[in-house]
Amino acid sequence: MTDTAGTSPNSVDGVLGAGLGRVAGAQLHLTALDAVIAHRVRGLACGLVSRGGGPLVLNVVTESKPVRSVDVECERINGEWWFRLAPGGSVLARVEDPERAALRLATLLVPEGGA
Repeated sequence: MTDTAGTSPNSVDGVLGAGLGRVAGAQLHLTALDAVIAHRVRGLACGLVSRGGGPLVLNVVTESKPVRSVDVECERINGEWWFRLAPGGSVLARVEDPERAALRLATLLVPEGGA
């Protein structure tokens, strides 16, 4: 049996390689979402963080008072990468559409008429 990366799940290299591929993929997608929010969405700020040594998430906060925030994670679901609220929350958008994810985050965090 092999995983999607073509490595044996029973070998140390296979397990580590699959884990590193997941981390690198998630970081790449979260960085893309970070760039979209930073350059195209008024009223929000964000940055990659690791909570308690866990996987990276994108912390998205409002720039206005009261401050609201959410963490966004990137997960493979049924073989496809998705942005979703962390931990394990609502799906926002497929990673191929970071603009949609950013719009959904703005709708969640910025009150109508704010920022």
